Amino acid sequence: MNTGQTMLTVGALALLSLMTMRYYETVSQNGQNLAQSNAGLTATTIATSYIERAQNTAFDEQSIGNPVDSIQKYINVLTAPALLGADGANEKMSIDSVDDLMILHIGAI
Repeated sequence: MNTGQTMLTVGALALLSLMTMRYYETVSQNGQNLAQSNAGLTATTIATSYIERAQNTAFDEQSIGNPVDSIQKYINVLTAPALLGADGANEKMSIDSVDDLMILHIGAI
């Protein structure tokens, strides 16, 4: 092998190395994007589950068992906003025990 062929071989190996590094960088970026998308999808799913669970919960203790129409007509029977939340100092707040939800309905504004 003469000097020209050696230089050509070294140049070809350098070019192959650059192309390989670029390929693996692209694969790595795609993996990171996939992981971020998966995390975002999981977070959205969890948030949606909590929202749906809250929507199926009674808004107020006074509304349990009462028809929605009667509550809308006599809104003063509901718990005062200052009293919403835990019913006592001993009540532990959990997603299963909450019955006083303050939900802002965008369509009502």
